[in-house]
Amino acid sequence: MVGPYGDWLRFPYNDTSDQVYLVPEADGCRVVTESRVEMLQRVPPATALILRMGSIEPAAILLDAADAFYSKSTVTVLNSDEMVQGMVEQGTLNAAITSCFEAATNEFDIFTQKRLLRAASFGMHISDKKQVNEERMIVGGSTTISEAEQDGEDCENQDPYSLPSRVTRRFVENSRKLRVLNALRHPLVGVVMTFPQWQSIGAIGVVGRLVAMNRPELATSICDYLALPKSIQLFARASKASSFVEQKAQADEHLSDSEIAQGAIMIITKEVVSSAVSPGASASMFRGAYATVALAANKVNKPGVANLLLMLESSVADKVPALIAGGSYADAIAVATTARYELTYA
Repeated sequence: MVGPYGDWLRFPYNDTSDQVYLVPEADGCRVVTESRVEMLQRVPPATALILRMGSIEPAAILLDAADAFYSKSTVTVLNSDEMVQGMVEQGTLNAAITSCFEAATNEFDIFTQKRLLRAASFGMHISDKKQVNEERMIVGGSTTISEAEQDGEDCENQDPYSLPSRVTRRFVENSRKLRVLNALRHPLVGVVMTFPQWQSIGAIGVVGRLVAMNRPELATSICDYLALPKSIQLFARASKASSFVEQKAQADEHLSDSEIAQGAIMIITKEVVSSAVSPGASASMFRGAYATVALAANKVNKPGVANLLLMLESSVADKVPALIAGGSYADAIAVATTARYELTYA
């Protein structure tokens, strides 16, 4: 690997049985072999400032102070308090907190992630304790109405002293994203993604990739955990219901079409439906989901399940193609004609 100034590093791959492929990425290079995937990238600036030997950056001092505090030694706890007190007086504590959790997002090692996040949390706790009288300090820094308005929040009827600071909100958001990234990087999932790549693709793009990889359970969990838009959550649940129908069709469990359809409905609506197919379960908020699952049911030779689900579908644009895919041409014509008639005379 050759750097921008001519410096180079050699990374040997001695196992001749492996074929090595280099895939360029936005923030590094992905090295793919027959047995593993590695990310080769320049050390992020925030990480270099904190973890390099002898660093006197505020974030490095905060990390040392947090390590000393959690060592539970009386002497080191006193030293950590002195270090942080100096940062509070110099006004560098908030910058150190931000650098610590930003460095954590760039780490792949979970132990290092926890260490950096613990340091940021420790700094926010000290910031709350060291509040001054003339301005209330919420964990992570002071918060005013104007600051929250800059983030696009509706603060008209909110107490400015009850709002978390911008630093605190970023800490929570990045921690949640980092938890999702760790789940994606698990060997059983195998989506090796860096934080900048996540920021570029977005949570919705990641959910789409997981659905394409036939991992709707994880996609649904991420949608719920990150509170994504309802349409994206419905898309993920419909994919999970489709996978459920396919699994039940392949398994030798002797389930009736009504029981399989009920299970799919429960996944889509996220609630227990008393009967196998209830007209009340079909609402405008589930438009398109039943047709999606019906298409999957037709592919695995379950036309009965598809018909039961299509009875609940309220979107004509989705229902007609699903009926055609199942060979119900007369029903498709009837649905399309009725919709056309209602549109004409509405």
